[in-house]
Amino acid sequence: MCACTAQPPAVLDRIVKGIERGDLEPARRAVAPDYADPLGGRDVLLEDLERWTEAFGKRRLTYSELSTADDPSALVATLTGRLDLELVGPPTWKVVGPAQIEFERHGDFFVRSGLLSHVRDIARLMARRRAALEADDAEQLRPLLHPRYRDGDLDADGAVERLARDLSGVPVRLDVTNYRVELRGPTAHVDEHYVLTVQGRAMPPSIARFTLARTAGRWKIIAGLYP
Repeated sequence: MCACTAQPPAVLDRIVKGIERGDLEPARRAVAPDYADPLGGRDVLLEDLERWTEAFGKRRLTYSELSTADDPSALVATLTGRLDLELVGPPTWKVVGPAQIEFERHGDFFVRSGLLSHVRDIARLMARRRAALEADDAEQLRPLLHPRYRDGDLDADGAVERLARDLSGVPVRLDVTNYRVELRGPTAHVDEHYVLTVQGRAMPPSIARFTLARTAGRWKIIAGLYP
């Protein structure tokens, strides 16, 4: 392999530094046209990163313990390691856990899948949960629950039914100050620090703790609505 070829760690480093300074041009140059992950393609990824530059005043990403596994064809490589991410909001996100990014070679290596996909997916999940609560619509929550959802005696149907009763006619607003996320391979743990306002009255600050698991490639809530 030519020493002048930009290797996956160097490609990732350029993308990360660009995201941190709010410059997405390195990502645009280094993400393959056929990029795909469970959230969508290249355009979806770049739109998500653009929203990050607008929503978060500071973005810090660190990939450590990196190792590269090459396909025998030398045209594909998988970079694995550990991600430590902080997005300063509100809300502020702090995420730690394993990371895996796939690359394909066309002269240099280009990212073809896995770029911050877990973080982006979990952020969408939690935003949809908040929207369901504030819309007083428990049915919006149903597609966010894992098929094996369980909290004590409550399964997914039971949780949705209980939430429908609890929300009925009660206007709420959920103000989240920060999220703490630990990726654990097939599962993830999310701490949501928030203030709930019910019928115009702010409740004391609290923490909701969720367990997530993947199904069909997407993160869903498997426990934690009613601890």
